[in-house]
Amino acid sequence: LEVVYKPTDAALGSVDLGGLGIADSTGSGPSIGDSLVVAPDQVVWISTGSLSCYGTPDAYVGSLGLNNGGDSISISYVDSDGSEVLFDTLSYASSTSGVSLQKDASSLDSANDADLTSWCESTVEIAGTTDHGTPGTANEACLAEN
Repeated sequence: LEVVYKPTDAALGSVDLGGLGIADSTGSGPSIGDSLVVAPDQVVWISTGSLSCYGTPDAYVGSLGLNNGGDSISISYVDSDGSEVLFDTLSYASSTSGVSLQKDASSLDSANDADLTSWCESTVEIAGTTDHGTPGTANEACLAEN
């Protein structure tokens, strides 16, 4: 999972993602346990499990079971009063094994997060693998479909 913090006002400064929850369609999933401070426009890579063959992520979280045949991913936070605040949910119909879904680099605002036309499969091959994605770096623009 990659997160880019895009505040509506740059004067808001950095944000701490510690405690941010990530869940699949079952509603279960890990959360970021430690403090993870993110500056505006910074790309943050959050990896599941304790190791990654793609390099060194900014944070590790527990297991998350996303399905290639379709699923959803939700990002939420538990407020100080114990209530859950849901930031966003994305549902997708299917994806190719070993290929990341990415948000088009030209539409990184939150206004169209749920619009699947602003998402595509990555075409960037991860060095040393046959997988595709951009872990820890900015997404590429989505190619127009033929």
